[in-house]
Amino acid sequence: MKKILIIDDDQDVLALLRHTLSREFELTFAETISDGEGQVSRSEFDLIVLDEVLPDGLGSELCQRIKNTQGKETIPVVMLTQRKELKDKLNAFDAGADDYIRKGRFAP
Repeated sequence: MKKILIIDDDQDVLALLRHTLSREFELTFAETISDGEGQVSRSEFDLIVLDEVLPDGLGSELCQRIKNTQGKETIPVVMLTQRKELKDKLNAFDAGADDYIRKGRFAP
């Protein structure tokens, strides 16, 4: 089973992703940059879904660290964020994100 790490502090988003993905994928959750970084260092993942704004930092900074870590640089990172400005999207891609998805209004 493919493993996905979801790093987000929005409980509604976490509930929606858990409901949508848990039958098909093994999910691991983190709500902060530091917890997410610890998960990345301890485990192997097939995909990382990463929020941009977290309580202890920016997801794009963690993305850049992941993409600069030998053995982790090929993990696809999808930014899932409320930010909608073009500069934010470009910043995410500059950090190494593989895709950028804007959060809409979720109703889990």
